[in-house]
Amino acid sequence: MSEGSKIAVLLAVLGGLFTFGAAFVPVIWGGDDNQQEGKPVAGASTPEQPRPTPSSSPSGSTAPSQPADEPEPSGPSPTKKAPQPGTVLRTETFALASGYGFNLEDKPLRPAPGATSQNYDIWHSDAQEVFGTSHGATFVLMPEETRRVTYETCSQQSAYEIWLDMWDMATGRSICMYGTNGVVGLMEVVRSDDKAPEIKVTLWQGTA
Repeated sequence: MSEGSKIAVLLAVLGGLFTFGAAFVPVIWGGDDNQQEGKPVAGASTPEQPRPTPSSSPSGSTAPSQPADEPEPSGPSPTKKAPQPGTVLRTETFALASGYGFNLEDKPLRPAPGATSQNYDIWHSDAQEVFGTSHGATFVLMPEETRRVTYETCSQQSAYEIWLDMWDMATGRSICMYGTNGVVGLMEVVRSDDKAPEIKVTLWQGTA
C-alpha cells in the first residue's frame, strides 16, 4: 500500500470516530442542559417546601367567648312627672240619671248605678231632689251670668257646698267641683232634666 493510501485510510477512521463521539455528546451533557432550563431530571431530589408552623395560641386554649351582658343598674325607676296645674285631664258629656254617680278619678269618666254617699264623689238623688257630694268633694255654684268658667275661675272660689237643689241645675249653669286629691272640675248643664240632666264634665290637674 502506498503512502498516500495509508493516509486516506487513517483520515477515514478518524472521521468515523469523530462522528460516533459527536452522537454521544447530547446524552452526556443532557442533564446539565435540563437543569439549566429548570426541567426536573429523573432521580434528582427537589428541595423541600417549608411547612406551615402551627398557630402560636397556647395548647388547650379555646376561642374567646362573647362578653356577657352587663347587668342593668339597680335602683328605683324614674318617677313620672305630675301634670302641671291647669292641665286638662278628662272631658266627658253624659246624662246623670237619678240613682247614678261618678268619681272624679274615674278613667274613663262614666256614671254608674248605686248613687249613695259611700259609692261616689258626685251623685244624683231624685228622691231627695239634690245633686250631692261625698268623700270630701265639694261644689261651688257659679252665678247665672257666668258664661265662661276656666280653671283659674274655679281655683279662686271658696264658698263650698256639699249638695245642690234640682232647680240649680238649669240649662247653662256652671258648677265648680273639688276633690280631695287636688283635682278641680267643672260641671256644665247642657240640658236641664229633673230625671237625667245632661252635663259636660271637665277635670283639671290642681294643686294637692
